[in-house]
Amino acid sequence: MYWKQWLKMLLGLTTVMGILELLLPEGNLSKFSRLVLGLVLMLAILQPFTILFDLNPEKYTMTILDQKYPQTRLAEDSDQLRTVAMQPFLKNEKFNASKQIEGLLLTLEAIEDIEVIINEDAHILIKLKPLTSEIENRVMAIVERSLNISSSQISIVEMYME
Repeated sequence: MYWKQWLKMLLGLTTVMGILELLLPEGNLSKFSRLVLGLVLMLAILQPFTILFDLNPEKYTMTILDQKYPQTRLAEDSDQLRTVAMQPFLKNEKFNASKQIEGLLLTLEAIEDIEVIINEDAHILIKLKPLTSEIENRVMAIVERSLNISSSQISIVEMYME
């Protein structure tokens, strides 16, 4: 962890600075040495902020990726996190997500009729008429992007006459 190393360095630096102040003589030299030691301490304290201005972000990696976290597992976990984050919005009656999705998808020319059902677990069932693979792919992409959820949370089926 970077911050632990930084704290150890600060502790060591302040200890060395304290010893140096005790060893230095009094007078004008003492004032100048305290100024220099104070500037060194300020630079040491501000050193972590240099990361913010570093233009080479490849030097810093996420610790989760350093631990050889499987890429497929990472994708699954991020999909699950996005779904959990969207659940309150999808369940909120004021948001009325199903009607908004229906209105959005009815703007596609090929769709004649549509019904959107959102389950308790925020799984979205979309019934379309007519259903072709091209329409299914377009609808899936639109709903995924507009709600920021994974395709595993969306089911598209053909609407039958009742």
